[in-house]
Amino acid sequence: MDVVKVIKDIDGMLRDDEARCLYNLAKNSADNIVEIGSWKGKSTVCLALGTKEKRHGRVYAVDPHKGIRTNCDGLYKGCNTEYEFRDNLKRFNVDDMVVPLIMESKEAARGWDKLLSLLFIDGAHDYQNVKQDFDLWFPHLSSGGFICFHDALYKFGKNYSGIRQVVIDEIFRSRKFANIKICGTMVYAQKNVEAIDISNDAISELVYRLSPLLYNPIALITNLLGR
Repeated sequence: MDVVKVIKDIDGMLRDDEARCLYNLAKNSADNIVEIGSWKGKSTVCLALGTKEKRHGRVYAVDPHKGIRTNCDGLYKGCNTEYEFRDNLKRFNVDDMVVPLIMESKEAARGWDKLLSLLFIDGAHDYQNVKQDFDLWFPHLSSGGFICFHDALYKFGKNYSGIRQVVIDEIFRSRKFANIKICGTMVYAQKNVEAIDISNDAISELVYRLSPLLYNPIALITNLLGR
């Protein structure tokens, strides 16, 4: 299935390579998936189509659908997206694979008792909310499961430093994860598979730290000139 062609008409900020990556992560995951931040369902449909392919598990889509309360650039504040979200699930025939949780992340996590094989974090982008999402949901991620952060790399004109800091602290500097990979603006990693080689981890962190410069030629030139 070419998931990119399927979702092309859904409004959302998801690159083609990211859509394929989410689809494959869901398709190869062992059990349930939690998505923090769904907006109109572009990423949700990718995850649900992958889940449908494996015929096991559900996608729990957590989003109050009342706009992004603390978005760094102020977009979509106060915009209710629940109707379009549910309509897209039905339109692409994945509403049976998705459990919408119309609430904030901390409310959804309260009393949660299911193991997750994939956790996709794409909610509010400030440090406090990203860290809270990680702290609330990481304990439910099974050994060998994957965590994925969207917008974790620099995007032109939007440097989401809060996401980057959580990724550096909790992924690159932690021994909780291995097999760290980058796809588009996403960083994803696997939980507790085996001990991470420190040298490889240090190199990965260095590359990740330099990514804002690599994505921004002006900043790169200024850095090289020492100005």
